[in-house]
Amino acid sequence: MHMHPRHKKLLEELQRTGYLSFKEASHLAGVTEMTIRRDVRLLAERHLVMAVKNGMIPHPAGYEPENSALLLNS
Repeated sequence: MHMHPRHKKLLEELQRTGYLSFKEASHLAGVTEMTIRRDVRLLAERHLVMAVKNGMIPHPAGYEPENSALLLNS
C-alpha cells in the first residue's frame, strides 16, 4: 500500500515539530479536522503516530522519511 501525499506531509511536519494539533494539521493539509482524525487513526494503526489530546505525536518506533516506503509497503 502506498502512502497518501497528505500523510507524508503530515509525518514530515510532525517529525520536524514533535507535536501537531488537529487544527494545525488541517490547515497544513487543506482538509477538515475530521479528515485529519481519520488519517491519524490510519497512521496510528501503522505505528507511525500516536494520537494525543487534540493532536498527534511521533510514534516511539519512529518515522524516518527515507525508510517510509519500507514501513508502508509491508
